[in-house]
Amino acid sequence: MPPTQAPPQQPTNTPLPTFAPPTTAPLITPTPQQTEETTPEATALPVDPGEPGEPPPFPSLPTLPPPAPSVDVYSGTVRWSASQSPIILPRDVQLAPGAELIIEPGVEVRLDRGVSIYVDGAQLVALGTPDRPVVFTGNTGALERHLR
Repeated sequence: MPPTQAPPQQPTNTPLPTFAPPTTAPLITPTPQQTEETTPEATALPVDPGEPGEPPPFPSLPTLPPPAPSVDVYSGTVRWSASQSPIILPRDVQLAPGAELIIEPGVEVRLDRGVSIYVDGAQLVALGTPDRPVVFTGNTGALERHLR
């Protein structure tokens, strides 16, 4: 008896792995829905009606304080000469403690309305002479404030 042979093996086709995209949740697009919005109603404030036939008074706005005046502060020794005359002061001048303002003969100092020169703890030296005086006057023609 001849040896039996096994029937020839047929090659088996083993399926190769294939790429499958990962499964994701389906994309859900929200559907716009109409909603009922409520608008708050304006509430009127009580207003003094005033006289009949007159419009109600306009509410007043807060007032701001006036701006602080600007001041020029001089320190050390400052000299005003006749070649600089007239010296016009549009704002207050304050001589710092220990400062010295020397005004040479023939200088005219003109102060704008409401302007002052403060010399507390300092020296103001006016070197006027009878024929070349130092003159303090208002820039509008009249001296309105004093030296302090």
